[in-house]
Amino acid sequence: MGSKNLKLGASFLLGMVAILIWGCETKKPTEKPAEKINNPPTAVIVGEYKNMGFGNTFSITVSAADPDGDKLSYVWQQVEGPAGELIPEGPTAKFTIPSLQKLQEMGYINLEDNRIGVVHVFPEIQKYVVQVTVSDGMGGVTTVSVTITASDISSGLRNIPVGSMVYLNSGTDVNEWTCKFGGEDCTPEEFSGTNLRTPVLKPSREGEYIITETKSNRSIYIYSGKWEGTLSNVCSDCHSSKISSWQNTKHAKYNISCESCHGPQNSIAHKSTKEGSYESPRTSFNAGVCAQCHEEEFKEWEKSGHANLELARVEAVWERRGAFTAHCARCHSGQGFVAWLPQLVSGNPDLISPFNMTRASDLGLVDALVHPQTCVSCHDPHKGIYKAQLRAFQDTPTLPAGFAAYWVGAGAVCFMCHNTRNGVISGAGVFLHEDSDPRFGNPPNYTAPHYYASQGDVFLGRNAYFVGPAGSLHVSAHVVVEDTCVGCHMKLNPEGSHVFAISEENVDFVCRKCHGEGVSMKSLEKQIKPYLNILKSTIETKIYDALKRYYEDNITYYVRAYDPSTGCFSSTATSNIAVSTVPQSVEITSIAGQISVILKFSSPVQVRNDGGCYPYSSTNTIWVQLGGLRKSPSAPPPPNPNYIIDLTQDEGRDIVKAAWNYFLIKGGSGGGVHNPTFVFQVLNNTINALKY
Repeated sequence: MGSKNLKLGASFLLGMVAILIWGCETKKPTEKPAEKINNPPTAVIVGEYKNMGFGNTFSITVSAADPDGDKLSYVWQQVEGPAGELIPEGPTAKFTIPSLQKLQEMGYINLEDNRIGVVHVFPEIQKYVVQVTVSDGMGGVTTVSVTITASDISSGLRNIPVGSMVYLNSGTDVNEWTCKFGGEDCTPEEFSGTNLRTPVLKPSREGEYIITETKSNRSIYIYSGKWEGTLSNVCSDCHSSKISSWQNTKHAKYNISCESCHGPQNSIAHKSTKEGSYESPRTSFNAGVCAQCHEEEFKEWEKSGHANLELARVEAVWERRGAFTAHCARCHSGQGFVAWLPQLVSGNPDLISPFNMTRASDLGLVDALVHPQTCVSCHDPHKGIYKAQLRAFQDTPTLPAGFAAYWVGAGAVCFMCHNTRNGVISGAGVFLHEDSDPRFGNPPNYTAPHYYASQGDVFLGRNAYFVGPAGSLHVSAHVVVEDTCVGCHMKLNPEGSHVFAISEENVDFVCRKCHGEGVSMKSLEKQIKPYLNILKSTIETKIYDALKRYYEDNITYYVRAYDPSTGCFSSTATSNIAVSTVPQSVEITSIAGQISVILKFSSPVQVRNDGGCYPYSSTNTIWVQLGGLRKSPSAPPPPNPNYIIDLTQDEGRDIVKAAWNYFLIKGGSGGGVHNPTFVFQVLNNTINALKY
């Protein structure tokens, strides 16, 4: 019985084990479903967007698909170029390139007023990039972009390739254009925008296009040709000397050859340049020529005083200055400087010579063609004699201020114009405004320095009275700075090397590069300013006292009035306005390079215009040059006792010397930084000289 039960228990256990083993072998584990792989969308922007035109609107379309059939969304944005208008519309977006007028408002370009020309188009305003990001909502993202060009790059030259796209500027906002080729009208495909300030020319033929804005009656001749693609081998047949010097430049090293700067060789403009002419269809002082490669330097230069075209159009053109253009154009225009430089180097710092209306036109010293101090004023594109292809280096010849600068490195170019420029007496030589100088030791007239350009004089301690006899040396310690002016104003300038001027907020930054932390040049300026004010006030008091003394004895004195808003005098020569009252105040200033005063009266003074363009019949304020402040309407040239400030007397001479010093330091000291010791000495000695 027991044995039988034992056998039955064993059989039961074996059966259960078999069942468990069978169950383990036949039960399959639960499998997870395979994860779905998301594929990102594909996207491509269809079409080419070349030369779409400034101010034009067009559509950009992205062709996109999702491999998984997911719904797509689109995010458009502009990522490069001046801000245009972008309107998204799903897979399409409308984009508007800024117009040239809008780019001017945004500060990118300057459309010159009242003169016709080719618009300079550089890469920053030519190129735009728009991108679109395509998303499938499942984490899949694809971004594509398209590059858009508004037009071809344009240097501003009038010699252009066939098939290119250039814009013109009429200089006015009301326009009506015509375009002729071979006596016939240009096709609409060649010339468009006939009622716009900035029409478009796309020459399809080789030759001359005559384009006229009829309302202003201004015409421009554009020449189209084909690239030769040649370097110096063809050009050297006629230009061997230029090619020879060019071969030593960096331009030659990087294959920047004739066509790079002058446009297509295979053009009728090629042989149209008149010998001695600085402005032609294929040669120009326009900075746009250099900006094709040197865009960063160009953008910096545009912020500088050297880029002041309006000043050049006032000071350096025949229409405004006549024969006197030969004086002002030397430093107020690029063309004038380069024309004058060989003469200066030869030992003649006088006016550009020979000079007449024809030569002014050939040099581009007329309103339609003049340029300010551009790249080629300082750098010679064809010569590599000096570093950076500078036109001068290390030493200068004798300058118009009466001195030369030695061992000043690249600053030599700066000294050429940054000096007082009033030491030349035609036919007699060049002299100094310093005590004991044979011509200017006792001032023979009321000339003021070119005070806003007198940095060179202050730096070298020259052309100041009351600091020793002529030739006394007061050179700045900053002469040890490599390349002098360039060493600080370019190499260390955080705003850019070709901005030149160092802003007030960056002066300490620049000075601390050499002088260390804790140095503040602003404190130096704060010390100098009170002395300048004391000197100014002392001079004004001396002039007021001289005027009052004469009035008390004689009742009436005479003035030749000047209007600063129009640049007009009340007469061509005489002091034609009789004044029978003492002014309330006297303020010194400079008018047309002459020491002058502003007389302010408590009640209106009767004035008149005799043959000039003086606009007033009465005024409380009279501007007058010291040479026009007289004891009678007419007077022989000074020195002569018929002038209120009498240069035949010590008092009159000292007033003029002091005024010269005041303008010298006010304009050239750079807040005292250029030559602190000299500046303090001049101010202190001049103030003391007037205390008698």
